[in-house]
Amino acid sequence: MTDTPSSKRINWIDYARAISIILIIIAHTHYLSISTDFGGIPSQQTHILFSAIGTSPYFHYTNKIFYEILSTFRLPLLFLLSGIVYSLSRKKRTISELTRNKFRRLIIPFLFTTLFLSVPIKYLCGYFDESTDLIRDIVCGHMLLMGNSHLWFLVTLFVIFITYHIIDRILKSIAINAFASQSIIILIGAFMFFLSGRMPEILATDRLFYYFIFFSIGASRVTFSLIEKINPPKNHPWLTVGSYWIIFTILVISYRRFVSHLGIDTHSNTILILEQVFCIIWGLAGAYGSILLAKVISSSKKLSKNRAFSFVKDNSFKLYRYSDPFNYLVIYISTSTGLMLIDHPIGAPVHCMTRLIVTMTAPLVIILAQVYLKNNMAGIINRTHFAFSPKRNSSGTK
Repeated sequence: MTDTPSSKRINWIDYARAISIILIIIAHTHYLSISTDFGGIPSQQTHILFSAIGTSPYFHYTNKIFYEILSTFRLPLLFLLSGIVYSLSRKKRTISELTRNKFRRLIIPFLFTTLFLSVPIKYLCGYFDESTDLIRDIVCGHMLLMGNSHLWFLVTLFVIFITYHIIDRILKSIAINAFASQSIIILIGAFMFFLSGRMPEILATDRLFYYFIFFSIGASRVTFSLIEKINPPKNHPWLTVGSYWIIFTILVISYRRFVSHLGIDTHSNTILILEQVFCIIWGLAGAYGSILLAKVISSSKKLSKNRAFSFVKDNSFKLYRYSDPFNYLVIYISTSTGLMLIDHPIGAPVHCMTRLIVTMTAPLVIILAQVYLKNNMAGIINRTHFAFSPKRNSSGTK
């Protein structure tokens, strides 16, 4: 997800990306129902999950508020960071070079993970049980992204990279300076954002229009220079970051309650425009708070040198790719076997916590297995090459 060479990597960007992905994984462990035209959680499993929530009303309310807060910024943060990385690695290259690079980094992982992990696990867990045409549902739902696939982000980011690059090169070709060019692209992003609700779902076009503005803001050099200059205080940095998040949470909850107030028509054009404007504001405010947190972590020698923290930071992209399918595995096991006290008053929080643990640890196991196989295969290849290489005599001739 980054073009920045490892020697030039900026730690707080990597930590901020890891924070975003962990928050996405946490959010994914809280859904109880998924129903699309191309598959979803089977009706019986959904009924059991909602029954479990019914026995834990306080958890249901807390869960709803927590999800509302996360939904305001977790994905805007990820696209903002991708824009920042693009701005740092910006260089003269053709559209074909960029396309090849991003196809290898984003589309190939999307195809591989969809076909060999996501679809097989969902199939085994009943995701397609109510399907009347399995091939159509896999192609439309997971390849064309018209259903439910957490990997839509990869395709959307791929298209955003190409789109931004093309617009940027066009503006530069007509002698518009960098600041004006980036400002124009942000305005284009704002226009796309307000049109996103009218866009089709195919290939996640609606999400492309929605998140382009956050990428374009991140890709502005002004954004990075401003963020670089602002750092948490050396004295009591955790208190500063914690206070920021308390204020952010209070403001978001207050705004949500204001919009949903009985006397406000939520379908009026004024409220819809207000909602869209505040979506951008909350997205940027939450992203900034996450970046502050990432800077505190990266400046802490104890945390930054922790092997677990570093491993998650360095493999956050794979963690994102592999995580969500295991949600369906936990849902299937818990609803079909009665494990995890699903019908007990504490069943709902136990269920969500189990999903979080599994969706965090299972991808890490896969990543560790990949590292092990890669290292051992490299050793085997080297030993094989040495064994069969032509022997040379002392004079250097064959």
